[in-house]
Amino acid sequence: MINHLVKSFENFKELSSQWNTFRDKGTKIMSTLVNKHLKVSYIDLYDFSDSIKENTSLQFKYKQSQFNDLISCYEKLNSTILELKAIVEKINENLSSLSVSKKPKSYQETIELKLYEYYEDIIKMYNKSLENKQQIINNIMNTEDRDQLLILITCWSNDIYINNKTIDLVEEIFKTENNNSSLYK
Repeated sequence: MINHLVKSFENFKELSSQWNTFRDKGTKIMSTLVNKHLKVSYIDLYDFSDSIKENTSLQFKYKQSQFNDLISCYEKLNSTILELKAIVEKINENLSSLSVSKKPKSYQETIELKLYEYYEDIIKMYNKSLENKQQIINNIMNTEDRDQLLILITCWSNDIYINNKTIDLVEEIFKTENNNSSLYK
């Protein structure tokens, strides 16, 4: 069973790497989105050249094109969150494919249960982080304060619910137990 747990954790590490790629992609999109959002929110008549100040039709077209760019960025960000959601679903499937005795009868079963619980805690981190990112997407267009928008970008990019030190420690435990598993046989 430990081998199954280790294999599942190795799959998790690969999915975690994919998560990081899409998280970083989302961070870049969010930065662009925030800049465009602020630009659209604060377009002022004084920002237009003299030739456009008098032409409301051109002003409208300009604002419309800026708004369309904003919508395009928002759609890209939604696409990114769907990728992250697919990764979390695969991580959850990895966990649900494992079966561990909840009432261990031996030392090895106790170790397996503990490894499973560690793995379960890590997956909860990713689920919470995904929920956080969805909340950020839901709120980003309702915020016009630059400082709050920067906080949202920071929360997205830093995965505030994912504790990488804990994950690294659990990975070391998995490696150690995998190496020691032959001793339990």
